[in-house]
Amino acid sequence: MKMKVLMTGAALALAAAVCLVPAKAEAAPEIMPDGTVFDGEYYAANNPDVVAAMGTSTAALYAHYQVCGKTEGRLATAASGDGFDAAYYAAKYPQVAAVMGTDANMLFFHYAVCGKTEGRFPNQAAENGRPAATTTTTATNTDASVNVNTYDYKLSMAKKAADYVNAKRAEEGKGELQWSDSLAEVAMIRAAELAESNSENRPNGQSFKSLLQEKGISYDEAGQCIIVGLENPDEAVRNWSRGDNKRDVLLGRYKKMAVGYDPNAGGSWVLLMIK
Repeated sequence: MKMKVLMTGAALALAAAVCLVPAKAEAAPEIMPDGTVFDGEYYAANNPDVVAAMGTSTAALYAHYQVCGKTEGRLATAASGDGFDAAYYAAKYPQVAAVMGTDANMLFFHYAVCGKTEGRFPNQAAENGRPAATTTTTATNTDASVNVNTYDYKLSMAKKAADYVNAKRAEEGKGELQWSDSLAEVAMIRAAELAESNSENRPNGQSFKSLLQEKGISYDEAGQCIIVGLENPDEAVRNWSRGDNKRDVLLGRYKKMAVGYDPNAGGSWVLLMIK
């Protein structure tokens, strides 16, 4: 924590030397120990669901950003979605580079603290009056925005929800459920179906158990929880833990589980459990 404060303080001092508009230190983004530029106040203000679960400390909010916020497309600062190009910024504003150096994080720190407010351009496209490609600024560079329709992305979201499920079960003194890849295939199909038809049953009117049978998954008991219209995995699990019927399923005596996620319909989630 002390190192982080020193890094941010030194960077602010440097930025202040070339800021046309005085930077407000108490509201400025911070440089985290790994080099990421992060604004806890901005993150809290724009993610009330995270605050409800994690509190308002910068450390807790940054931990959320590292674990799932970045993957979910949440922004670390107000400037993180601007498509920042460090090489362009250094060349365009040599007086800034002369003070801040050419490190991408330091240049972005300047842009986030005062460059954006001053009207400095983050990239060539912005200078030319064209919208920049949607990007998310990270600790080391600028990554292309996540394609939410890929199977890998859906699976990563599903596994985050599964982690929340086991965390909730642990709170209630229940055993951890083992992730099942074969069950995940079924859960993903059900999530896609759910995005089309918000029902406990499949679009053809059959029970979700018919899909388990089609895929050759044997079980003694099976349970399902569904929710539509929520973007984040923690929200989905909180919903499942509230209603009596859903809560009974969530905390049931199962052995294996998988979660399915589909970004359509505002976010469709399916939790399947078997024993």
